Amino acid sequence: MATSESNKADKSSGLILHYKLEFKQSKEKAFAYLREISRRKEFMTIVDETIITKKTKGRDLTGTRFKEITHFLGFDMNLEYEIAEYAENKIIATKCEDGPFFPFMKVELLKGDESTCNAEVTVKLKLGALRLMPKFIIKPTIEVIVKRILKKLVARIEAL
Repeated sequence: MATSESNKADKSSGLILHYKLEFKQSKEKAFAYLREISRRKEFMTIVDETIITKKTKGRDLTGTRFKEITHFLGFDMNLEYEIAEYAENKIIATKCEDGPFFPFMKVELLKGDESTCNAEVTVKLKLGALRLMPKFIIKPTIEVIVKRILKKLVARIEAL
């Protein structure tokens, strides 16, 4: 289950959310699932379709690009993403250069044993026009969506 930690608004009218997760699955199996970009739709509750548009060679996915058709806070979007950071069995981070939210998500797997591992998740969003709304309204709304995604991610990994 996801637990929230140190959530705050950043200086660029955005939101940074931090979560800690525990998977009842080995670090290697958890990461094997995370690196399968085509499976993002299984846990990203706001995604209708994921299409890989540029594959990198070898195991390092840095620079891999993909497009997602999503629905977020009433916006229908067709967004281009890129794997911004990748370390085998440790880190995978995606960033999007498309607005209005320019989402960034980083999952870092931490030590575990043969049957469990922990993760730290960072989600960053720019709020654009939504920055005009009071944070006490917009932040909980976004957190509900992100927590739903993370809960489904944990369930999918644990079902492997």
